[in-house]
Amino acid sequence: ARLLIGEDRISGNPKLNNVAKGWRESRGEIVAMVDSNVLLPADYLSQIMVQFRPDTGLVSSPPAGIRGEGLFGALECAFLNGMQARWQLAADQLGLGFARGQEPGLAARGAGTRGRPAALGHDRGRGCRLDQGGARARVAGAP
Repeated sequence: ARLLIGEDRISGNPKLNNVAKGWRESRGEIVAMVDSNVLLPADYLSQIMVQFRPDTGLVSSPPAGIRGEGLFGALECAFLNGMQARWQLAADQLGLGFARGQEPGLAARGAGTRGRPAALGHDRGRGCRLDQGGARARVAGAP
């Protein structure tokens, strides 16, 4: 493993800036990106890999909120645990592919995102890059 330090400011989006260096330095065909505050089940990668098909460019998992601290943490949990996951799963079943991976997920390098970390930082940007590469975004079945 290599420790990557320093800031790569490629945009005004701090999350994108944090992902850019790791994306650029990764060597695998499939890259996992997970926020540091996400609790994952032990078999998470197996669960999400089930969604990969030849035309898959990105798999995301709808988030669920737990242990929200304070008013804003409680509001975030209420939002996440309300209808968001249902909407993402329904959209995926209809082929709308609107869920582009704000959540923890996996991205395939050859699916229109190669060398373009900007494709991973914004829902619309990810969608455009995936669509240009002929790839689809998929949603894992459970948060």
